[in-house]
Amino acid sequence: MYKYLFLLFSMLLSAEEYQLGRGLELGEYLNIGGYISANYENSEIAKEYMIDDVAIMAYGRLDERLSYLVELEAVEFWVRDFGDGTTSTNMKFRIERGYVDYKFSNYVQLRVGKFITPIGYWNLNPINVLRDTTSNPRYAQEIYPRFTTGAMLSGYLPSDESWTYNAFVQHNKDLDPNYNNIETDEYYGVEVKKSFDNLTLGVNAGSYEVAEESFTYLGATLKYEHDRVQVLSEYSMLTYNNIDNDGDTHDKYAYYLQGRYKLSPQHFLVGRYEKFRDGFHGIDEEIRIIGYNYRPIYPVSIKCEYQFNSDEDKNRLLLSLSMLF
Repeated sequence: MYKYLFLLFSMLLSAEEYQLGRGLELGEYLNIGGYISANYENSEIAKEYMIDDVAIMAYGRLDERLSYLVELEAVEFWVRDFGDGTTSTNMKFRIERGYVDYKFSNYVQLRVGKFITPIGYWNLNPINVLRDTTSNPRYAQEIYPRFTTGAMLSGYLPSDESWTYNAFVQHNKDLDPNYNNIETDEYYGVEVKKSFDNLTLGVNAGSYEVAEESFTYLGATLKYEHDRVQVLSEYSMLTYNNIDNDGDTHDKYAYYLQGRYKLSPQHFLVGRYEKFRDGFHGIDEEIRIIGYNYRPIYPVSIKCEYQFNSDEDKNRLLLSLSMLF
């Protein structure tokens, strides 16, 4: 597997027209790109260094309306655990995304295949280099499946283009069921957003099934950007029914509020507060994060963050270097 990665990166770096982060054009209908990240964690629970996400993407436009993307990824590609002195590898690439898009107009676009669940903001950026922190909020992992295998309609509302919508449905098996945070064969959802001058607000709802449990969530999102400041916030409440528990209904909720300040075009300060409560499993957690993001150029990100957890044993330091090819 190493020789294939070396061959890919050699092709990218040796191409005359290649620019880092823009992929390599191999033909009229085919572009090849990818990304990689290396992470270091130091906490009471883990002391390890890993080459985490290694991904290869193929994408292109077949005509003015039709395009496609395929993404294969291996997580925890190489891990060195300093606690017990062991090293592990995972060189099996899984299907993270694979879809085709057809654009009927600015008001109706169809996507079919396996795609990122189009909810909020954080979930739309699964690539480390594009995010402001190395870690993901609990919100992004616990509430809904990160990926959907099915069909989605999206676009602007014809009456007012400050409104956007998406609606998606899955009624089949996941294209790669082993590569999703929540495995489901039945999933439906919708989101609507309204943009103002510097502010975008959104609401979303969805439902899915896992084994004998049915889940329903309701959420809201906020994004504010002005000058050097960006504020992101997302909230969601999940309700589910477990027949093994006498039909009792339980819920969980999660939200985060994150602020970013641009010190310069290359330097960013980030702070985030998270709250996560799981009524079924008895989890009640708060996380506060302070971080720094350095981008020498846009496709390269060097990040450092420290997390203060309500459970002090989970406090941790995270460092990462990530790159988009």
